[in-house]
Amino acid sequence: MKKQRQSRNLAVLTKKRRSLRKSLVKIYPILRGSVVTLGVKCGNPNCKCANGKTHPSVYFSISKKGRTKIVYLGKGVQAQAEQWVANYVKQKEIVDRLTEVNLEILLSQRRARKHKR
Repeated sequence: MKKQRQSRNLAVLTKKRRSLRKSLVKIYPILRGSVVTLGVKCGNPNCKCANGKTHPSVYFSISKKGRTKIVYLGKGVQAQAEQWVANYVKQKEIVDRLTEVNLEILLSQRRARKHKR
């Protein structure tokens, strides 16, 4: 009875893993980092930004090897970049769930081997 339950549990976990892997492939393209809006001054002494009201500018920020890199994007690709960042977050969540399922599969297989002895 116990062996049958373990086998059923393993089949359910394997099916869950297959489903997660399929959903992982569908989420593309990805971009790891953040889309941020920073205030910048244009340099014109007669502009409102000279008195503190800066112009909003869209950038992509990424940390690599402990250093932050900021790249100007502009408003034209802001929505696309935000979607790619959201895709990355979704993929990361799926990988976390896959890790949990894979660990359960390993533990289930270990238990099954232990009971064979």
